Amino acid sequence: MSTEPTPGRTALVITPEGGQIAVIGAGLEALQELVGGWIEAISAPAPAGQSWTAYVNEEGKLLGLPGNDPALRLLQRLGWPAPPREWIAGTMVVVGYDPDTGCALDLPEHVRRAWCALRLAAVDAAARP
Repeated sequence: MSTEPTPGRTALVITPEGGQIAVIGAGLEALQELVGGWIEAISAPAPAGQSWTAYVNEEGKLLGLPGNDPALRLLQRLGWPAPPREWIAGTMVVVGYDPDTGCALDLPEHVRRAWCALRLAAVDAAARP
């Protein structure tokens, strides 16, 4: 079973500076290029049709990549049971996931909505005096 995104899949690519919805290339090499190294998968239990997988640089912390607070906040909002004092280093890529086939899917709508809600909250907080 392959967990790699296939051509034309939409993904959420989050850097420490922000994120965007993008169409990503297929295969391991495309993910490695996006995160800047070997990949590590992150996921959490989700209802049918709402499964997702996030990919980060496996050695990001060891390499001193910058912390990615927006990515961590999204993972927490999606129900990832982060260990205490956990953090994400560098770029994170999120795609949908079909646990029955092991295939990557387009970014689930609930992940897109969660990301938009986080970004709106950040803009609102920044606008407050």
